[in-house]
Amino acid sequence: LDETVLLNIIIEQETADLPFDPKAWNAWVQRMEALAVPGAKDFLDKVRGLGSRVHLVFMSDRTSALDSFTTGNMRSLGLLKDGDIVLSKSGKADTKEARRRCITTGESGSDARCKAYKPMSIIAKFGDSLRDHFEVYGRKAALKTLDDPRWTTEDFVLPNPMYGQFARYYK
Repeated sequence: LDETVLLNIIIEQETADLPFDPKAWNAWVQRMEALAVPGAKDFLDKVRGLGSRVHLVFMSDRTSALDSFTTGNMRSLGLLKDGDIVLSKSGKADTKEARRRCITTGESGSDARCKAYKPMSIIAKFGDSLRDHFEVYGRKAALKTLDDPRWTTEDFVLPNPMYGQFARYYK
């Protein structure tokens, strides 16, 4: 979601060279001022044009307490449509891998929101962070993903010059 569909350049400029501040981030999300990443709306509209069997799932590590602001911002930009799914982080154990399992199996432990979805196949993932694709931590684990056959067939990287694990691990 962030830096693949929503562009958070303004908050990045406001907090340049400062450590991540959850209060500043939450205030930013609540202002609903994120812009659309250039080309994102056109791409999403083309994907929706593939038919009713294709669903867009947006994942974010934004907390679920910010959902109404996130979805409001996305709707105002034409990025979120009826039938799309937004899966934000509901707690520490709610990793992106757990949320992908929610989509592919309709289950994720005791997470009730997953039961609302029939199991779906993931045909492509787009993200700016290594953990948007693989739940890995540390340089050694990150380097093991380089030969994964899903790169460029299921997993696509949209480079983010502002922050992220790619900058840290693949120097």
